[in-house]
Amino acid sequence: MTGILHYGAGGEGREGTVNHAQFSLCGQTFMAMDDPLESPDSFNEAL
Repeated sequence: MTGILHYGAGGEGREGTVNHAQFSLCGQTFMAMDDPLESPDSFNEAL
């Protein structure tokens, strides 16, 4: 993990949960993001 940002009080997500994070794998940087909003679209978390 190279960086992590949590939702704060009064934000869109539940306070203390992960908003987004950065990590490095084999020299490549990746970012993972949460979407706290309900969406009519479905997706596969493995994408």
